Formats: sequence, C-alpha cells, structure tokens
Amino acid sequence: MDSFHKKKQGQLGEDLAAKYLLKNEYTIKAKNWRYHPFEIDLIAEKNGVFVFVEVKLRENNDLLELWETVSKGQQKRIVLAAHEYLLMNDIDCESRFDIIGIKVTRGKIDVEHYEDAFYA
Repeated sequence: MDSFHKKKQGQLGEDLAAKYLLKNEYTIKAKNWRYHPFEIDLIAEKNGVFVFVEVKLRENNDLLELWETVSKGQQKRIVLAAHEYLLMNDIDCESRFDIIGIKVTRGKIDVEHYEDAFYA
C-alpha cells in the first residue's frame, strides 16, 4: 500500500471516529495533535474527562482485533504526548486512553469503541 493511500485511509478512519464521538456527545478538542515526533489522532472531552483516542481502520478481515494492533511502544508515546497536551494547556482533570477501531468489510462500516484501552 502506498503512503498516499495509507494517509487517505487514516484520514477516513479519523473522520469516521470523530463523527462517532460527536454522535455520542463528546466534544472534539483536537485532531492529529502533535508533540514532536508523536501524534494523538483525536482528543475529545465528555463530562469533564479528557479522552485521548488512537484510531485504527482495517479494510479486510484481519485476524487481530483492532485494539491488539496498538503496540506497547505506541501506547507509551501516546501517554507521553497526552501528558504534554495536558501540561501545555494547563488542564488538570481525569483522563483516559481509548481506541476506536473501524472495520470496513464489503462496504459495511463497523465502529468499535474500546474505553480505557490502556493506562498511563
């Protein structure tokens, strides 16, 4: 898969995840927030809790569950970036790390939301 297709696929997944969150009464605070060289796909808030979201999209029937594709190293980088986001924005509140998995199978889209998928 070329990098252009991968980037477009990633953007589609993030757009679908953001729509899902908005529909479920979350407020989107940031998309693709960068703390060099790390990135958080979506930062959302609901009921005073900040939610740092990693989005995974698959267009086939992978044997792995989407939440299983977020490595320990990637989790560590997301936690580090989230910490910096909270510090830089002077936010002191409860937070958690979620994964939103989007499966596209024969044109059908399924969204799976894993709350508290990993911990700081």
